[in-house]
Amino acid sequence: MARASYAYGVDVRRARWFANSSLSQTAMRAIELRWYRLVDSLTPDELAYPDDPNAMPLLGEVSALAQLLHMRAPGVRLLTERARASGDWGLATPMGNVRGSEDWLVLDAEGLRAQPPGERAFLLGAAMGHLQCGHGPIFVSHFVGHRAGGGRLVRRLLASWTFLSVFSADRAGLLAAGGLEAALMGLGTQVAQRVPWYPAFAPLHQRRQSLEDFERSRVAARVRTRVALARARLNLQRAPAPEKPPAPEGASEAASEPDTSTTVPRGVPANAWPLARCDQRLTRRLGLF
Repeated sequence: MARASYAYGVDVRRARWFANSSLSQTAMRAIELRWYRLVDSLTPDELAYPDDPNAMPLLGEVSALAQLLHMRAPGVRLLTERARASGDWGLATPMGNVRGSEDWLVLDAEGLRAQPPGERAFLLGAAMGHLQCGHGPIFVSHFVGHRAGGGRLVRRLLASWTFLSVFSADRAGLLAAGGLEAALMGLGTQVAQRVPWYPAFAPLHQRRQSLEDFERSRVAARVRTRVALARARLNLQRAPAPEKPPAPEGASEAASEPDTSTTVPRGVPANAWPLARCDQRLTRRLGLF
C-alpha cells in the first residue's frame, strides 16, 4: 500500500502481470540461479559488507529513507576500489529477486559522499523505490546478461515494463530529496552515469516532466509536511531553552508553547493534484492506452 501511494499505476499493473506470469517466472528462475552463482564471485572482490565505521552515516541515511517510504530496509553492499574502477556499477544500484525476499542496495560509498545531501537523497531514494516497486529482477536480468550472457527472453518480456518503471522510482527519489530542485539535480547525476548494462529507461525529458507533475501532487505535499514537522520538533528538542520572562498571571500553558506554524508548511494545498491526475498526464504523454 505504501508503494501504491506514489507509484505510477501502469508500472504497478505490469509488475503484477510479471509476478503472475508462468512464462516470465520460469524464465526468471534461470536468471536467478546465474545471479546467485555470480554473487559468489563478486564477494569480496567487488562487493563488500559495510563493516567500515565511515559507512555508518550512509547506512543511517538508508535507514531513515526506509522509514520515510514505509519499506523494509534492504541489505547494503559497498563497492570495493576494484569495482569502482571497473565502471560496471553506478552510485546506487538495486538488485532483487522476483519474490522481493532478498533485496540488495549496492552503493558506491565514496561517490555518494561526494554528492550534495539533496542529490544523494534522490539517488538513494530512487534506488530504494525500485526495490519497493519490485524492479529488482529488471536490474538482475540485465546484469546477469552483461556478465554471464543469456536472458534475452526475459529482457524482451521486461522491455515495456522496464521503459516506464523508472517513473515510480523517480517519484520515490523526489520524496527522499524533499524538493524538486534537488531531485532534478540528482536525476541529472543519475542519467550522466555511463553504466554499460543499465536497463533502457525512458528519456530524460519525459522523466523531468513527470517529476514536475508529481511535485504538485498531494502525496508530495503530505510527505513534505510530515518531514518538515519532524525536523522542526527535532530542532526544538536540540535547541537550548531560551530564557523568557514569566508568563502573565492567568495565561494558559498553550500560549507559552513555541509556535512553528509560521515556519513549517502544514497540510495539503487546496490546488494539489491527486495522484491519478499525475498518472493520466504521464500516460497521455507516453501514448499508452
